[in-house]
Amino acid sequence: MSRGGEDRTAEPADESPRRRRAGADKDSRRRPADENPGRRRVPGRSETTGPHRTADASETGSHRTLGSSETTGSHRTLGSESTGSHRTVGKSEGTGSHRIVGKKAPRRRIATWPIACLVLAALLGLGIIGWNWADSELNSRAEAQAASCSGGTSHMRIIVTPSVQKPLTAAADRWNQAATVVHGQCVHVMIEAKPSSQVLDALVGRSNLDAIGGLPAAWLPESSYWVSELTTKKPEMIGSPAQSVANARSADYPFIGLTGPGIDDTVLRAAQTFREYLEQPAQQADFTAAGIKSA
Repeated sequence: MSRGGEDRTAEPADESPRRRRAGADKDSRRRPADENPGRRRVPGRSETTGPHRTADASETGSHRTLGSSETTGSHRTLGSESTGSHRTVGKSEGTGSHRIVGKKAPRRRIATWPIACLVLAALLGLGIIGWNWADSELNSRAEAQAASCSGGTSHMRIIVTPSVQKPLTAAADRWNQAATVVHGQCVHVMIEAKPSSQVLDALVGRSNLDAIGGLPAAWLPESSYWVSELTTKKPEMIGSPAQSVANARSADYPFIGLTGPGIDDTVLRAAQTFREYLEQPAQQADFTAAGIKSA
C-alpha cells in the first residue's frame, strides 16, 4: 500500500509541467493573433481605442491629428480652409490680424511726367531769356555802330507823288534821326515830290534824267499803272518788285526800287529796308493822318 501510495503521489509531480505546457498551447490556439487584452495595445491604422489615439479622416476626437482635408479643435493646422485667430493660410485666402500672405504688394512708382514738364518749362524759360538777351545785345551794337557811322554815310533819293510827300517826309526824318545802318553804313534818306508822268518820261528816255535830278534809288507813284508802264518799256531799271504801302480811293501807292548808274548794293538794299520801314505802325499812322488808308 505504501508502494502504491508512493507511486500515485509521485505521478502528479511528474505530470504537472506537462499539463501546464499543454494548457498554454491550448490558450494560445484559442486567442486570436491580432487580439491583446489591456489598455496598452498598439492598434492598427483603421481602429484605435483610448483617449490619446490617432484617427483617420473619418474619426473625431478632442486631441487628434487629422488628414489634410479635415481637422477640428482650436489649435489645428489647415491645408486649404480653417478657422481660428492664429492660423496659417494659403496664398489666396486668409483671415485674422496676423496673417501670412504669399505675395508682396507691388511698390508704387513715382510718375515721371510732372518732372519732364518742369524740365521742359525751365528750358523754355531759359531759351526766352537767352533770345531776349541776344536781341538786346544786337540792338545795342547796332545803335553803337549807328551812332558812330564808322562805315561812312550813303545818301538815298526817293521820288514820291505829291499826295504822299508829308507822311514820307515824316518817316524819313525818323529814319535819319535813328541813324539807320545798312551794310555797315549809315543811310540818309532824302524825299522829293514830283508828278508821276514827269518821272516816267525821264526814266524811259522821253526826257533827260536831269529833269528829275538824276536817277533816284526808289519811286513811289500813286498808281500801279506807272509801274506797269516802266516795267514794259525799261524792265532793266527795276531793282526790286513793287509793293503797295498805302491805299486810297483811286490809288494803291506802290513802292519800287530802281537800279542803274550810281546805285550800289548798299543803296539798293536800303531802298528795300525803307519800304519795310514804311509798313510799320508809326509810319502807317502818318498815312492815316494825311487822309490815306494804311496798307
